[in-house]
Amino acid sequence: MVAGTRFETALLDCGSDLSDHQLRWVVFTYCQRFDDWYEQLEDTFAYLYAVLIELDESVVELLPEIRSEVEFAIGEYYESLNEVATALSRLLDADPLSLPDTLKCIGHAWKAVSLNDVDFEEEEDRELCALLETARKQVG
Repeated sequence: MVAGTRFETALLDCGSDLSDHQLRWVVFTYCQRFDDWYEQLEDTFAYLYAVLIELDESVVELLPEIRSEVEFAIGEYYESLNEVATALSRLLDADPLSLPDTLKCIGHAWKAVSLNDVDFEEEEDRELCALLETARKQVG
C-alpha cells in the first residue's frame, strides 16, 4: 500500500537515523486520526498517548488490559478497525520498531483509510512525509 510512495523513500533514506521512539511516534500520530472513529480502542489510544507523547511510564501496569482491548478489536467485524488495531498492537510490543515494522504498521493504517476514502493517496503521502520530518526535527 505504501510501496512506491514518497514516504517510503524518505523513511528508507533517513530511517537508520531515527530512534525507536521517533518511529513509534510517527506510527502513533498517523493512527491517532482513528481515535474518534472506534470507541473499542479508546483506552488503547489513551495509553499510547501517555507512553509515547507524555512519556508517562506509570501507566505500564495497564498493559494487559490494553492488549486485551486490542486483541478484541482485531477480531471485530469492521476491517478498518482490524487494520488500525493491528498497527497499534505492534506499538504495544517492547521490541524495537524496525523500518519494515514501521512500513507495515503504516500500511495497516493506510488500508483503513483506503476502506473509507477512495481518493486519498496523494494527501496521505504528504501527511506521512510531514510527520516523518517532524519526527526527525522534534521528537526525541
